[in-house]
Amino acid sequence: MTINLPENVKKIINQLQNAGYEAYAVGGCVRDSLLGRKPDDWDITTNARPQEVKKIFKSTVDTGIKHGTVTVLFKDDNNYKSYEVTTYRCDGLYSDGRHPDDVTFVNNLHEDLARRDFTINALAYNDDAGLVDEFSGIYDLNNKKVRAVGEPKKRFEEDALRMMRAIRFSAQLSFDIDSATYDAIKDLAPNLANVSKERIAIELIKTITSDNPSYVYLFKKAGLAKFITNDFENITESELVKTNKKHIAFFSLLYNNSDISSSILYDLKLDMDTINKVKKLIREKEKISGIEDGNKVHKHLMQETVIKSIVFNLGYDLSKDFINTISFKYKTDFNDIIKIIDQYENEGVPIFLSDLAVDGDWFKSLGLEGKNIGSAMSFVLEKIWADKALNNKQNILDILKTNKLI
Repeated sequence: MTINLPENVKKIINQLQNAGYEAYAVGGCVRDSLLGRKPDDWDITTNARPQEVKKIFKSTVDTGIKHGTVTVLFKDDNNYKSYEVTTYRCDGLYSDGRHPDDVTFVNNLHEDLARRDFTINALAYNDDAGLVDEFSGIYDLNNKKVRAVGEPKKRFEEDALRMMRAIRFSAQLSFDIDSATYDAIKDLAPNLANVSKERIAIELIKTITSDNPSYVYLFKKAGLAKFITNDFENITESELVKTNKKHIAFFSLLYNNSDISSSILYDLKLDMDTINKVKKLIREKEKISGIEDGNKVHKHLMQETVIKSIVFNLGYDLSKDFINTISFKYKTDFNDIIKIIDQYENEGVPIFLSDLAVDGDWFKSLGLEGKNIGSAMSFVLEKIWADKALNNKQNILDILKTNKLI
């Protein structure tokens, strides 16, 4: 089998070989190349020690030198591209169930591949040797299996996060999990409690933004859910949206779980931008939670003031994310609502308080104070949603007087 290595990867391998060392592209980049997928990054493994690697290349960074990793930098078009070069190694004890206490550098590629998590990630390649497959990774690729290298329990005892990674890879690749590997996950699920929420969140996000987001429910079936967050195992199962946007993925996942959504979002220690977006989407969804028929929901959402209220609360982009997700959940075409939102955006229709013909200081000049200013502005804005021709100073003054707000 031949893999078309990027030029910089070839340079790294060639320079290491010219210096008398072995070097291979290794892991996920080899797996993805064989599957016809574009690798996110390229990792290189070598029998050269870290200090030797640093002597060979001009620009390096000691990213994980304790564990044998040096990052080699190449400058392309004024941008630096980075490649991790790691020395062959054997891992010591994993006393924290996540990281090796120490590593031992070795000269044998087989020993390095033997420490890796799954057979499909224990593949190495260079143009001279071709593909190195010591643990039947190609067999598992062909049979669409995620299988641990060696003894599954040992792999998961070393690093409990690998249990989530098994499910995440199955979701991303549409693979099944080998039965012995799956059984080991169920047996060792409590070990996930040793893993940080930040690392757990990364694997969870990669799962729910994959082509098979519903594989997230395997965490529950395998007994991992209770160790993801306190409330995760209580999530109601439903069909999930396929998306690469994590706020939409979490909204879809937590769609029928508004009561525990905040707990899950905060327990996972997600970034505040994602948390706020998901909370806004769920609050908006709660306004239609009592309507079960998709056509009735569509009729409700087609009201001009309702659409403008959604845009006011969510902004244009998030509004479209909301409508598309609602459309998916109700199995009803809401594309006409998206077109209306696009029309509002393109025509600059007054939607937000900042779109009013007058500002807060003008309302204050009429004698309004404090919260009354915001209340009056919001009241006027809703009137203007119904008739944008009212958006001028005189009409706004008339609205305030007619409704005895001043």
